[in-house]
Amino acid sequence: MNKKLTQTAVLAGICIVLTATGLGFIKTPLLSVTFVHLPVILGVLLVGEREGIILGLIFGLCSLFFNLITPTATSFVFYNPMVSVFPRVMIPVIIILCAKATKNWKKDIRVICCSVVGSLTNTILVLSMIYVFYAARYAEALGVAKDAVLGVLMTTAATNGIGEAIFVSILAVLIVKALKKDLVI
Repeated sequence: MNKKLTQTAVLAGICIVLTATGLGFIKTPLLSVTFVHLPVILGVLLVGEREGIILGLIFGLCSLFFNLITPTATSFVFYNPMVSVFPRVMIPVIIILCAKATKNWKKDIRVICCSVVGSLTNTILVLSMIYVFYAARYAEALGVAKDAVLGVLMTTAATNGIGEAIFVSILAVLIVKALKKDLVI
C-alpha cells in the first residue's frame, strides 16, 4: 500500500510540475504536443487502475486550476469540468479497457497500444466537449466562422492528437523498459 501511494504521489507531482511549469507542452510552429497525460498512462500501467483514475483526476484539476490562474483567450473552455476534468478521468478508464483487451499481447505492444488509446482519448474528448459546449464562443475566440470550428477541431485532432499519441507512446515504452517493471493490468 505504501509503495503504491508513493508511486502515485510521485506521478501526481510530475503531472503538477509538467502543467505548472509548461514543461508538459512542446510548442512548434506546426503543432503543440502535450504530454502531461503521460503520468496518468504510466500510473494505470505500472501502479494500478484506481491510482490511474486518481492521476487522471489530478491531471484534470490541474488543467482547470492553471487555466484559471493563467488564462489565455481560450481558457474559458477549461473552466467547465466536462472539458477539463471529465476527459482526463476517462483516460485511465479507456486504458484499462484496452489493457484488458490486449492482455495476451507482448508488453511493448500493449504499452504502445494503451498509450496511443489513452492519448487519443484525451484529445478526442477534450475537443468534442469544446465543440458540444462552446462551438460559437470558441469560434469567436479564435476569430473563425462558427461553421469552421468543427474543421479547426478536427485538424487539431489530426495534427496534434496523432503527434501526441506517437510521442507519448514512445516515451511510455522507453520509461517502462528503463524501469524494467511488469505491467499491473
